[in-house]
Amino acid sequence: MCQNESSLPIPAALLLRVFDRRYRVYELATGAKLVDRAGHSPNFSPTSRFLVADIGDADGRDLEVIDLVSQQVIHVAAGPFVAGPAATRF
Repeated sequence: MCQNESSLPIPAALLLRVFDRRYRVYELATGAKLVDRAGHSPNFSPTSRFLVADIGDADGRDLEVIDLVSQQVIHVAAGPFVAGPAATRF
């Protein structure tokens, strides 16, 4: 579970369920499923607006970034990590 105290328009409490090669994100207040995707090792950004998950092998180098507000993949990256500019509220 992730608690969000940000002023961004995202759910206050999220639940992340991780399965074998798949994960889901739910809004706790309503039970609404926000994301249901193939992938592993998902992680919330510090504000919980974004979620990054590995969509490839277990090497951690094929990552996708999902905006939980729009519920869309906004970026696919190759690397061992993803970062934004220091001024960005990632």
